[in-house]
Amino acid sequence: MEEKYCQSCAMPMGDTDEMNGTNSDGTKNEDYCKYYYMDGAFTSDISMEEMI
Repeated sequence: MEEKYCQSCAMPMGDTDEMNGTNSDGTKNEDYCKYYYMDGAFTSDISMEEMI
């Protein structure tokens, strides 16, 4: 199985959806982790350059 990583912070997402962020409709988001994406929005309002 291919390992998935958060597209924002590169954290490993694991084999379950426990680490997945959530979309505005409450469904799990497969691209971003729960620390960077919640309720359909990014949790931090910073640019990519600031994050790096």
